[in-house]
Amino acid sequence: MSSRILPPGIPRAMLWTGIAASAALSILLLVTRIEALPGQVADAPAALLLVLALLVGILLSRWEGCGRFLDAMVRPRNLLLVSLAALVILAAGSYLVFGTVPLSTDEQTNLFQARLFAQFKITASYPPELISRIIPAGYQNFDILVAPDGRAMAVTWPGWALLMTPFVWIGAPWLLGPVMASLGLYVLGRLAALFANAQAAAVAVLLAVTSGSFVVTGMSIYPSGGFLTLNLLYAWLLLTGGRRNALLAGLVGGLALNLANPVPHALFALPWVAWLALDRGRRSRLFWMAIGYSPWLVVSVLWLLATSSLHAGTSGSAGNFWLDRLPAFVSIPTLYIVGERFWELVRLWVWSAPGLLVLAVVAWRRQPRMSGAWILGVAFGLTVLLYVLFPVDQGLGWGARYYQGAWGALPILAGILLVGPGADELRRIAVAAALAGLVLVVPLEVAYAYQTTQAARVDDSSLGALAAQGGDVCFIDYQITDRATLPFADDQSLRGRLVFISFGPASDQALVDRWFPGARLVTSTSSGSCYLRP
Repeated sequence: MSSRILPPGIPRAMLWTGIAASAALSILLLVTRIEALPGQVADAPAALLLVLALLVGILLSRWEGCGRFLDAMVRPRNLLLVSLAALVILAAGSYLVFGTVPLSTDEQTNLFQARLFAQFKITASYPPELISRIIPAGYQNFDILVAPDGRAMAVTWPGWALLMTPFVWIGAPWLLGPVMASLGLYVLGRLAALFANAQAAAVAVLLAVTSGSFVVTGMSIYPSGGFLTLNLLYAWLLLTGGRRNALLAGLVGGLALNLANPVPHALFALPWVAWLALDRGRRSRLFWMAIGYSPWLVVSVLWLLATSSLHAGTSGSAGNFWLDRLPAFVSIPTLYIVGERFWELVRLWVWSAPGLLVLAVVAWRRQPRMSGAWILGVAFGLTVLLYVLFPVDQGLGWGARYYQGAWGALPILAGILLVGPGADELRRIAVAAALAGLVLVVPLEVAYAYQTTQAARVDDSSLGALAAQGGDVCFIDYQITDRATLPFADDQSLRGRLVFISFGPASDQALVDRWFPGARLVTSTSSGSCYLRP
């Protein structure tokens, strides 16, 4: 029997798959126009650079003097030290690329709730007359639930905000993303080593850190990185066996269910539950895992009750956010949604290390059925398949956002494949292409993320300039500034520094006269004004 694990055509197939994906992406851009597509206009140039990285990888792997270097890059490493190094690099990247303010609506909403948790509160309480000045109309009862009596809370499940709370206490909520990503990198390596060996762990880690989706998501405080880490930890605990680990897996899974919404973990967990249930020797662990889930299921129910108690809803609705929105959560796939999911598969290719998806698919097909690695691949495939029932595009994200919770399966499976017998040539190609992608593709994707944050940073500078003369009650015209981040009032007592939405100079002055008599105007620009209270 031949020792070659892969047919000779696989490297060429990797290259042509990359070219086909890039061509498809370019055609989509030309047909639909860039501005008609949801975010991430860096995808097209990144796709072309990815093809170049694949070509560079193939050429470098054939250079005899490069072989020893490529082999040295995937020698077994100390996973803890690698994860700590990743934490430092990602933290620095988070500060330099994203800054200290949230960018997306999801990040703002979770930070809003984390600040409430940091004050040991579940809901904020504002004067009802000021709600429209504190929470923009577009956010009300969509991202932030608002009760008629002025109470407000985030609509998302509370897990990510709970994890963010300690970082709010130390004044660095932006550190949560790097911390979770570095933990996820450690668990990813442990899983690859569990399935194969320490070299597979080194390969898997290298493929992860040379993927733009992992790097940029790890720099952000977007909850996708949390799903990836918790799902990998969940799988590792189940695979290492025992009642205690099954109980811990339930606790981790319950947190993942409550992280931002239950879908990413539920899709990932279904194959693992079936894996336990279908084997008599493992079936007893379901009981202990259920015990671990139970306190978090109670949290889910209490959270739903808390959000329902606000009776938030739009005019003419049932007054219950979940009843009003339930039909929008799941629907029969339309041609448009199928197209959106195809777009995300192309994006998955572009934001991963060159050839990663192909390597993972080939590796998965070679795994014994019902083995741990095979189930990990099923969890990824099920996530991709069932998200077609979700009738909403992914919005911004960094890479294929909806698939990020199961994305960790890809470098793990690829790592297993690339350390198998007869895979030396393919491993050198994959490593060389990944390193080329780290130089050619990842900087472009990081630069795109940096550019996307500039609107928020400029607006924060404008707000700082407004308040520079000592004003502590500021009004910002959000339509003029087109802010990407919104500073919801943390101090419901209205005694601290406040930022309100401007309704025009006359209306703003009337608010000041009503709520802050004696405050004087200290600065005014085209984008807003600030008053100083006596």
